[in-house]
Amino acid sequence: MTNSLDLHTADTSLNALSSAALSDQQAIARDMVALFTDEQSARERRGLITLRVWKFLAANGIANVKRHAEDGGYASNSTNSLHIPVQFALGINITLSGTAAEKKDRTNKVAPFMKSVDYMNRVRDEHDFEAMSDADFLKLYLGQFGQQAGMAAKLAALVRPVPEETAEPEAITIISSALESASAVKVKGATIPGILPSASMLCVAHFDGTNTIFLPCPNAAPSVVAEMTEYRSTGMEDASATALFWHQAMTVGPAIIPDIERSSEPKRALAPDDKLNPSTEVLAAYAVYLLDGSNLSVANARMDDTRVLTIEPNCDVDTKANSRLPRFMDKKTRNTMLGRLAKPALCAGYGGKDGISSVSNDDRIRVRFAHKSKSALNGQLAFPKLTEFGKNWTHKVSKAFRPAARALLGAESLAKLKTDHLAVLVKKQAKERQVTVTISDGTFGIKHGDGQIVSLLADTTGKVEVRVMSSDLLASLPALLSLEGDLSVEVDPEGMLALAVTTAVATFRVHIQTLEKGRDTRSRKLLERVQALPKLVKDSAVTDAAPTDALAA
Repeated sequence: MTNSLDLHTADTSLNALSSAALSDQQAIARDMVALFTDEQSARERRGLITLRVWKFLAANGIANVKRHAEDGGYASNSTNSLHIPVQFALGINITLSGTAAEKKDRTNKVAPFMKSVDYMNRVRDEHDFEAMSDADFLKLYLGQFGQQAGMAAKLAALVRPVPEETAEPEAITIISSALESASAVKVKGATIPGILPSASMLCVAHFDGTNTIFLPCPNAAPSVVAEMTEYRSTGMEDASATALFWHQAMTVGPAIIPDIERSSEPKRALAPDDKLNPSTEVLAAYAVYLLDGSNLSVANARMDDTRVLTIEPNCDVDTKANSRLPRFMDKKTRNTMLGRLAKPALCAGYGGKDGISSVSNDDRIRVRFAHKSKSALNGQLAFPKLTEFGKNWTHKVSKAFRPAARALLGAESLAKLKTDHLAVLVKKQAKERQVTVTISDGTFGIKHGDGQIVSLLADTTGKVEVRVMSSDLLASLPALLSLEGDLSVEVDPEGMLALAVTTAVATFRVHIQTLEKGRDTRSRKLLERVQALPKLVKDSAVTDAAPTDALAA
């Protein structure tokens, strides 16, 4: 005889269930609903705490929080720099006295939060966690991320060692391959002091208008030399048009519109009798890439005077970035992708099938880059709406820009421009000077200061004479002339000169402020200020499917 209850044989009769049995079943069902509710609530609370910990560390700085926590007695044997800051954020000090079981329990409570925060740090370029609402994060956390367990698994995949068969080639192999490429230039004899037979050495070359200056860097490690070889001029020959567009945009853009540390805007309001001076703390003037349709407009932020570069893709080139809403490129994602896209041999790896694609989520357009051989190089460029521009501001070219004269310079004139004028600009770059530009009767003229005018043959329409500053030409011409194509010049005497080159994928046009008539100050008539657009009550009221006015000021 047994005392166990066999659920299948305990009662073979088919009697109706009693009211007590039904009441018991209803109680079980209620408890089950409460259990699921509690579990769902706990999952959501765990997700929201994860987000709060990440935002806390992002806002206060991991190093600052760690130092404060260590001063308060927090410690760790982990090599992960997040371990102590996450302990502090959660209020769980795993090193406090207690039994081994208690210490293990505290460690187990902290670990999933640390791994989740670590994973979020690694994918922050793909998701705007700072601005993300609780509801949007929970949707991501419970879905795509797979809660903390899923985030831990994704983190492990990101940090997993590269299999031996796909490991990076050694630096020497990379250097040897680069030296055999079409970019390499052979010079007879050992013309650079310090270089030995069979040795590879990093060297910086600079042409000052008269001489070529070499700066040998013999102490650069082979790994550094190998990385620098990826910036060589060849490697994009078989790349897709989309990859070539982003390569050119991320090389020409920073050359003409660099990130500048000092803007025209002080960090704090000045007293009525104070003026901006070199010691005044100011905000940065980083480059801002605005997206209007499929065109990019690039200018410095918070600068009263700035060059404006427009990049207009050819009609048959799909850049994967197209929006009818005003948008701007997220700087964090630009910083991540800039070095990758600027290296031809590396950028070409994004040109495979589905190598460059576009998605829209979190109210952002994301141009995603999947490398065909190195998944660690995968990344994206994110474009938030201009409603998220905050207190930042920049400029674009005014719609009032109307060229009154044009000139088109062919290969022969461009060669003369390089030797007779650009060399002069380089020689005298230490001192800012005025440069006079004229267009008239088949001639494009350019004169540096009080020097001789350089006259170049050109196809011209109209007649004009304007003045610009030498620094603007020196920043623009080398980058444009590095592209293959004729140079066109357009001038609006009301305040702007534009230089443009059209490549196989896009037209790059630099707009330069001319000097005001009778004065030595740049004209701002044809610069139009761009700032954040007001947020709509219902953000879904305007979408990329609905046409709107272009970037409004």
